[in-house]
Amino acid sequence: MVHKYFIGGLPSEASHDDLRREFGQYGEITEAFVMMRDGTSRRFGFVTFVQRPSEKLLSGEAQVLGKPVAVKRAVSQDDIDPASTVGGKKKSGWKKLFVGGLP
Repeated sequence: MVHKYFIGGLPSEASHDDLRREFGQYGEITEAFVMMRDGTSRRFGFVTFVQRPSEKLLSGEAQVLGKPVAVKRAVSQDDIDPASTVGGKKKSGWKKLFVGGLP
């Protein structure tokens, strides 16, 4: 079983090493990375643990570089139920339709 977590709201200066350092207290890490685009942080990343991490990870107290961050279990796009997503882009084939000017 994969123990991968989404880390959101990262400070723009956060690095892969910062994630390893901050989240290493919750368990042994196999992978930690900050998502980048054109050399600039997208302000979120992912951390993967060898085993299920400490329950404290999801307590809402996690911080990176002294700033609070959002931590959630990562979900594969293959595991997302298209009926539960707005627009359901990939799996449902739904199209967006704007309806305006109704009386």
